[in-house]
Amino acid sequence: MRHLVMPGGLDETREILQFLAREVPPHTFVNVIPQYRPKRLASRYPAIAQPLAPREFRQAAKIAGKEGLRLARD
Repeated sequence: MRHLVMPGGLDETREILQFLAREVPPHTFVNVIPQYRPKRLASRYPAIAQPLAPREFRQAAKIAGKEGLRLARD
């Protein structure tokens, strides 16, 4: 499973990771990815006009670990 972490979206990330922890088989790897990069029309939407901050990604990975998910490493 892959989850793209969005800037300012840690609440949604938490909900998604909690869902995955409940619903996918325990041997499933989850890849939490920080590759979001705002391009072109994203500048029209302040919530997604900036790249993901490193601290947001670290927090997302921490949430995944707390939920007991097996993180995939690229």
